Amino acid sequence: MVSINPCFFSIYKLLVCFIAIVFMGSLASCSGTKTLPVSNRLINSNCFYSPLPEGKYAPDSNFVPDSKLLDRFSEDALFIAHITGLKKKLERLYLAEEEIKRGYSLSARLELNEVRQQIDHHISHASLQVSALASVLECEDERADQVASYLLHQQNKAQQHLTVAAITIGAVTAIASGIVYSRRPDAPAVDGIGIVGGIAEVLIGIRLLLLSKKVDFWHQQNHLREIWYGPKSSDLYPPFIWAYLNSVRTDSEVTIREQIIDKWIGLEQLASEDKKEHKRQVALYFGKGGKYSADDLTNRANMLDQLEAQVSLLKQGLSKLSYEIYEQK
Repeated sequence: MVSINPCFFSIYKLLVCFIAIVFMGSLASCSGTKTLPVSNRLINSNCFYSPLPEGKYAPDSNFVPDSKLLDRFSEDALFIAHITGLKKKLERLYLAEEEIKRGYSLSARLELNEVRQQIDHHISHASLQVSALASVLECEDERADQVASYLLHQQNKAQQHLTVAAITIGAVTAIASGIVYSRRPDAPAVDGIGIVGGIAEVLIGIRLLLLSKKVDFWHQQNHLREIWYGPKSSDLYPPFIWAYLNSVRTDSEVTIREQIIDKWIGLEQLASEDKKEHKRQVALYFGKGGKYSADDLTNRANMLDQLEAQVSLLKQGLSKLSYEIYEQK
């Protein structure tokens, strides 16, 4: 009968303990789903915006161009005038120009200069409001991007630790098995070391796949919520911008707001097939906030970026209207 040196069992126990220590240490430092502490300046938004009062004018997204003014202005310019409350001033401008065409009139020229100045001032005011809203959306976009980058960095560090642990366990297992086998090929420790090392590597691999880190992220003023639910009026958007987003133009059958939502779903920033995931995202993105993963934050940043781009396009319409005030067809 072949005798087995007790020292082999001691080596086996030591190696098993070493593998267990490395394995447990890697799991303790790289736990799966974990909420990380982040500065309050990033968790809680400081990107606040209060739309300026628009007086008594309440713009209507339903637009029907005036056939008389269509002879003087483009339909796009008339639409901008409609939502910004400039239609009556355009009518005054049109009448003054028509009176001047019929013959020299000092009062008509004074009226023309006055109404042009009023329209210019109104357009400048509207343009500033568009810029202000776009800057708030950009602020929220950058905040989400920064926290997403932080989470990815922490996640990469955890992945590196787990990878190093897996490599260490694999190397130690191979070396230990080789040493024991070279001295006593029939020793039970050879198979035991291989089994323990293999199990440890599999568990670390599973932990790598399930690795997820989250952070508390809040947004009391949520511009995305207004786009999703589409209330009749909004406290977060100036009335003329809200009318613009809820308008249907002649080349489309849906509102601009609905087009934005379609992009979110089409680009899979919002889950469409997985109902459970869709419900979770709606509650998170369009609520007051909660626990965000890096992917969630990246989706939110992209959604804000698309909304900001669409709002900024309104400046093109304001620019077109300003141009047509002085240049006739």
